[in-house]
Parts: sequence; C-alpha cells; structure tokens
Amino acid sequence: MNMSKHNVWVCIGCGTTLGNLIGKELVIDSSAEVKTQGANLVITCPKCNRKKVWYPSDPVLRAINQLIDALSSAMSSAAVRGVSTEIRAEIARLRQEEEATIGDIENE
Repeated sequence: MNMSKHNVWVCIGCGTTLGNLIGKELVIDSSAEVKTQGANLVITCPKCNRKKVWYPSDPVLRAINQLIDALSSAMSSAAVRGVSTEIRAEIARLRQEEEATIGDIENE
C-alpha cells in the first residue's frame, strides 16, 4: 500500500502522524486516543495532546451537526445570561435587605 504524503493525516500542533487516509476512510494510528462527539471523531495527539476532529464526509450530516452545535451554543449562552440576570437581581435585593436591617439596628 503506497502512503504518499497527502494521504497521511497529521497533528496540526506537532506534525505527528495520527492516521492515514485510504480512499475516503481514516485509519487511525494505534497510539492516538479517539473519542466520539456526535458523528465526529476527536483524535488526541499522543505527543502534544492537541485535538483534531474528523468530520463525516456526508455534507448534509455535517451541516445538520453544525446547526445543532450552533443552536446548542446559542441556547447555552441565553441560559447563562438569564441566570446571570436573576443572580444580579437577587444580590441587589439582598443588599437592600441588609442595608435596611443595618438601618433598623442603628435606629434602636
């Protein structure tokens, strides 16, 4: 099997070979750590621990995954903003309550 330079899949951090492309399939080097993330594979370089993602070749599936990622990111951001607003309001209420209590103690 001829593995020319363009068929080698390398780490973008240090250049270590993570696998080889055979046709449209990735054959991963045995030393690389592999995890799934939806339909994608996340390959961790054994030398520098940098992660590289292998996306499925189906463009429709890739577009759906990107849409899901974008929606979940937007929903997470909105949830964080909502909780942050509630926390700020509660802190302001507690400060007012504390100031009122201190004022009551000083007036006694």
